[in-house]
Parts: sequence; structure tokens; C-alpha cells
Amino acid sequence: MTAGSVVVSSEYIKLSEGFYGKNVKSTILVYVEGDPDVRFWSPFFRRFNDSYNIVVQRAFEISSQDGKQANGCSRISSLIKSGQISLGPNLFACIDSDYRFILDEYTDYEFAKESPYAFETRVCAKENISSTCEGIQE
Repeated sequence: MTAGSVVVSSEYIKLSEGFYGKNVKSTILVYVEGDPDVRFWSPFFRRFNDSYNIVVQRAFEISSQDGKQANGCSRISSLIKSGQISLGPNLFACIDSDYRFILDEYTDYEFAKESPYAFETRVCAKENISSTCEGIQE
């Protein structure tokens, strides 16, 4: 979705829908940390599939200005801080809390606390949720 210094923003996604006609579902792009996160976060957005085109992508799928390919919350934070991605109604970020929620320590991850378009687990990592009896059955 980006090449070099192109910014992927919620506004960009919304405006690009104009090329596809009036009867196209709005797209919501969701950035997650890595492959396991695609499997974890996708079910949360399924209920909106009738109304929206939900696209879940891993952080390393966006070409970064620093030339590095990486995953994780720090990559998403870096992309937001550099302005390469801009959260909004059509662009979300979903991350693991990694104890930030418990410790209320959001240095370098202010977006997770401040943006209504950023979602984080309320436990250390998604594995804490999916390793329950109910989660294993899914």
C-alpha cells in the first residue's frame, strides 16, 4: 500500500473508494503486529464484513522509510510516529498490551491510549486469551 514515503491514511483509503463506484463497501485497513495477530484479530472484525471490506495486514507489509522490515508493536508505533500511517475511521492498529495496560506505561506507544482507532489486548499478549479452554476449542 505504500512505496517509499507515501502516507497511508484513513482519508486516503476513504478517497480511493471513489474510483470503484457508489455501491462499494467502505474499506477498513487494520494493521497488526504479525502473522499470529492476523488470526487473533480477524474474528473481532468479521461481524462487520456485511457492511465493510475489512483488510487485516501485518506491519512488515508496509514499506518503511527506514528501509527495515520488522514486525511488532514497535514497528506500528514507528510507522505512526513517522507519519507513514495515519489512524482514523478507515485505518486501525491492533496490538498486544505487553503489560502497558497493567502498568499504565505508554511511553513510545501513546497512540494506543490516545487514539480511538487503536485497539490493544487487556492482558500481556493474545496468547493469554487464546490459551483458555474456550480459546483452545476455537
